[in-house]
Amino acid sequence: MLHERRRAAARGMARRASGWRQAAAAGLLALATTAAWPAHKVQDTPVAWVNGQPIPRTTLVELLNLRNGAADGTGRPLAPVTLADRQQALEEVVQLELVAQQAAAQGVSTTPEALAELAHQRDQVLGQRLLRLMAQETLVDEATLKARHAALPTEHEVSVRQVLLADEAAARDVIARLDAGADFAELARTRSVDVDSRQSGGLLPTANASNFLPAFAAAAVGQPLGRHGADPVHTEAGWHVLRVEARRAIPPPPLDQAREWLVPQMVNERVDAQVAAWREAATVEVLQPIDDGPLVTPEGDVATVDGRPISRLQLELVVKARNGMDDPTAPVDPNRPPPSITGRAATLDELVATDLLAHQARLRGLDKNPSVIAETDLQTKAVVGRLYVRHLIAHTAVRRTELEALYRTDVPVHDFKVSQILVADEAAARDVIARLDRGARFATVARSVSLDTASKAAGGSVGWVAHQDLPPAMADLVRGMTPGRHAAAPVRTANGWAVLRLDARRTARQRPSLDEAAVWLYPKLVHDKVQARMAQRRAQAAVRIVQ
Repeated sequence: MLHERRRAAARGMARRASGWRQAAAAGLLALATTAAWPAHKVQDTPVAWVNGQPIPRTTLVELLNLRNGAADGTGRPLAPVTLADRQQALEEVVQLELVAQQAAAQGVSTTPEALAELAHQRDQVLGQRLLRLMAQETLVDEATLKARHAALPTEHEVSVRQVLLADEAAARDVIARLDAGADFAELARTRSVDVDSRQSGGLLPTANASNFLPAFAAAAVGQPLGRHGADPVHTEAGWHVLRVEARRAIPPPPLDQAREWLVPQMVNERVDAQVAAWREAATVEVLQPIDDGPLVTPEGDVATVDGRPISRLQLELVVKARNGMDDPTAPVDPNRPPPSITGRAATLDELVATDLLAHQARLRGLDKNPSVIAETDLQTKAVVGRLYVRHLIAHTAVRRTELEALYRTDVPVHDFKVSQILVADEAAARDVIARLDRGARFATVARSVSLDTASKAAGGSVGWVAHQDLPPAMADLVRGMTPGRHAAAPVRTANGWAVLRLDARRTARQRPSLDEAAVWLYPKLVHDKVQARMAQRRAQAAVRIVQ
């Protein structure tokens, strides 16, 4: 348990370092040198042609590497890439290329906003790749590792009772009562403001002391066992009167076990220190206000980093996304005042860090590496795809009659009582259906094989469910079923494959109005139209796969 906590702490340290490090959590990628990056001729061989435009093999390989975990840095053996994996990845890169062509043809990828997003994405890829390379290049010698291991502190697992009070006077009054012989548990039940521990006489779950607030943890480790503290402990939660019931020392794990998480932690610290040194040495000039407030007209540069500009447009685009304002299907109320934007200063700090890392990556020639170029191409085309979908959504009209028709089919007048048997794959689901067809009882099979613990004990019964609360695939299936019969085919869900039975149908008790249902019907209609348009263009494209 301790070892898991230490590994989690190491991972947490890497996550807490700053926003730009989170994106590097994908791990290490083998980048052999930092000077020349010659591409092998095989890497330039097209794997497909889309409307006459070749897709290099490096693009497909890079996507397979990203999907297969080749850059996770764990050293674990990778799962073999199957033919199905390759075909799926190939279709994805074909679709990305096709969308990029459509976006370019309609000017979507050349607007100022698009150019700003694409430049930011390229910088992010370069920065992430630099962090991976720096981590791979950073070596921890055995002597330094042993010294760090020797300095690891002994931790303590503690069992503590508390009476939590709002102020110091109340806490000292409780201590006086305890000194006079009052029962600690009874005072906790009657005086403590901590609802969670009050009913257990103030007893907290046994935990590592490091999980508590610092002052609380210090008292839990240093206070004598079995006696309440002579003074209250003040934390941000209030004033604590503590009694330590039990305490167990947990020494650090052996070096061979600690190495697994201690080396990555030390590597991350050194990489962080180098990036912090770059940040300290950089000259950053903030040229415009970055206070919280409404969106501003994105004009000019908001800051420079060693003379390199960060545009106001880029800052507003990123901070707008951070505030959840980039959903093109979100309803717009002209009567509401513009929302306030928060986090501009923090976002600018991240943009500065991204710029510094991308600049260092270019100095090392990473932008010339074929693998980096391929990933940049993938990531920027994904951005273009998102922009293109927004463009299609903005130009997709939904008529009232279409909403009414979807309302009639997707918001029926019935609720459904449903049972299910959830299994891991389609083959197992079809085996369940075969057993039911031969006369097996649905409830018996559900109790025997269903993976859904919530319904398994009830023989698979989910109970009454409103139509709109069912996943779309289930709703479409259930709507056409006969009560008392199981479905002839399974349905795929987010958790596996489900075999359904419609137990009963009744008039809906609370059918939403059309205007209420439009909140989810409108995005569904837009989504379906956009998907249909993209499928049509995929069918019309001239695609040639090179075997």
